[in-house]
Amino acid sequence: MPAVPQQNERVELAMKILDCRQRLRRVGWDLDQAERLRAEMERLERKLREIDE
Repeated sequence: MPAVPQQNERVELAMKILDCRQRLRRVGWDLDQAERLRAEMERLERKLREIDE
């Protein structure tokens, strides 16, 4: 049964990454906020890759 909680975590991370991408599109020319969103996306993607390993 440990696969189910792990799958839920993967889905949550994917949804957060999607949310960051959508917010990044709306940021426009605010470079500071864009950098923060990119850093958050990278952190979430790393965590997702760790789960997959």
